[in-house]
Amino acid sequence: MSNKAIASQPHFCLFCNQQGKIMILFNTRPICLGLTAFFLGLAIPESAKAASLINFESIPGRTPTEGMFINNQFDGITFSLVGGGSPVLAKVGGDRAAFTRSNGAAPDTPKGTGNGTSTNGRFFITDDDGGKKPPKSLLIKYDKPVSTASGQILDIDQANRLEQWTLVALDSFGNSLVPQVFTSGGKYTNTGDGVATPWKFSNYSTGISSVLLDFTGRATDNIGVGFDNFGFTLLETAPTIESFLLNGQNRSINILEGQSVSARLSAKDIDRDNLSFYVNNRRVSTRTPSGSSGSASTTVTLGRFLDDGSYTQTAQVRDEDRKNSQTITRTVNVQNVAPTLQGFNLSNAVINEGDSAFAELFATDPGADSISFFLNNQNIGTDTRTSGNRLVRTNLGVFADDGTFTYQGQARDDDGGNSNIFARTLTVNNLDPTITSLTEDFTIRTNTTFNFAATAIDPGINDILTFDWDFDGDGLFDDFTGSSGEWSFSKPGLYAMNLRVSDGDGGFAYGSFEVEAVPEPGSVLSLLTLGALGVGSRLRKRKG
Repeated sequence: MSNKAIASQPHFCLFCNQQGKIMILFNTRPICLGLTAFFLGLAIPESAKAASLINFESIPGRTPTEGMFINNQFDGITFSLVGGGSPVLAKVGGDRAAFTRSNGAAPDTPKGTGNGTSTNGRFFITDDDGGKKPPKSLLIKYDKPVSTASGQILDIDQANRLEQWTLVALDSFGNSLVPQVFTSGGKYTNTGDGVATPWKFSNYSTGISSVLLDFTGRATDNIGVGFDNFGFTLLETAPTIESFLLNGQNRSINILEGQSVSARLSAKDIDRDNLSFYVNNRRVSTRTPSGSSGSASTTVTLGRFLDDGSYTQTAQVRDEDRKNSQTITRTVNVQNVAPTLQGFNLSNAVINEGDSAFAELFATDPGADSISFFLNNQNIGTDTRTSGNRLVRTNLGVFADDGTFTYQGQARDDDGGNSNIFARTLTVNNLDPTITSLTEDFTIRTNTTFNFAATAIDPGINDILTFDWDFDGDGLFDDFTGSSGEWSFSKPGLYAMNLRVSDGDGGFAYGSFEVEAVPEPGSVLSLLTLGALGVGSRLRKRKG
């Protein structure tokens, strides 16, 4: 547009009807920075977050001044010129304005008249060369993806594509939306001298990350251009879980009892909100997405699974707007592990007949299981503890006979898992019997029958004792068998009554007593002798 005098006319605002067509409403005025939906005609869905409008009538922390560079002063958006540099602030009627007025012949511009009385405000941005060369393309970047992006290009008024702008928007993944082209004349009804041409992109799925306003016209100079009323609505989408790995596998897993499980969750959020990760409804971490895809991940240890069974694990992600992702479910199938018999001890490996022995078994189990212990398939006790070393001690009893005894020890957990088997051998030694009483020495007449007896014990209570006697002194215990009996001698003399007690297992005990046989009465000597020694026998106890 050339520098012409522009008469004041009613100011206006853009609005969209239900069919999405742009309507012009007169005698309205934007009154605050946040009224984007009304001022720019954006149809904002209910899920949208706070919308923003930048009309440059105020600068955060600064006073608007013509020539001020505009780049990142406004939250959520950055302005730059392609090829380097930043757009500058221009003021209606100022040196950098692309349109002013010197008389009242021209129509009003979107930014009002030279004295700044327009209700649309006084400031806008332009490139940094004052319209002397083809305009530099303007690049708009959004700190977070937006669902709608809009604005105005001021004063597209040279027809036949002398002034032409091509607008390209990229989504969060760098994909291009359908470009928009604006030039003066023909079907482009919202362009022309002093007209604010509205543009708008909408993408509620993958958002918008940047918009390029690229000058593609043929004009080379005397091009007045301005940009104003930038609006955007932050994209608000729920996060999405991309993967839920258990021990590195993106599926349900099978493990052994006592093993550990770690989970790794990856999620993305197009609007790049901070993400809180939940496993089994417990928040495990919060991460800030990175990169254009808005991805974040976390790793958490779920711990050891101490008992067999199937355990459901759920994962979910929540963004800072409290929107939840889908829920992913995995199953940890835990297989029982049998206990390990660590030891089987006997109090003594060798004992004597009649002694007792003790056995001690101990085992471990990776699961939280109680353990029962078995000797030769007989349950000897249960340790109900569910961790650490578990043991049972038992008395094997008194061994009533010699021999070799083999024991097989095994452990079994409360899930029915059997351990390895340990075998131990117990040797029981035989002991000799002990004579506890035996007939005492005595004198008897010849040809007179007398009684004799002996008793004996054996620590092998199952042993059967045999009493064998040698009465003739030949060293052979073949004259009488039995613990008691009757005997007589026909000839006078001193006789040794020798006894051998055997237990049948190779154990022997020996004892003896003496009998003096004297002649029948008929001489003084025999009577005196008999009177001195006595007749008969007595059983005497044996001292140990």
